[in-house]
Amino acid sequence: MSELPRMLAGAVRCEPEGVALTRGSVAVTYRELHREVEALNAAMGVLLGPASLVPIALATVLPELSETHTGELRRALDELVCRLVDHESCPQASAS
Repeated sequence: MSELPRMLAGAVRCEPEGVALTRGSVAVTYRELHREVEALNAAMGVLLGPASLVPIALATVLPELSETHTGELRRALDELVCRLVDHESCPQASAS
């Protein structure tokens, strides 16, 4: 989980407007999710740590995830991880 912010940044470099996650009629792009992660990191990163940033950002941009049982958030995270792993092979993903 601590690698998710780095992986998300790589996905933004590869495909910023790519869909990170969809729930219902709401689609969140990698760029939108990354902006939320960066805002959380700036505000509370020291307190939260990297492993908490992406789950909290997901619950912020898709509030229905936090309103349901934790299993839905876990499934959303698993789906996001699969998508982010797919972007790891993109040459821009490892660029600084």
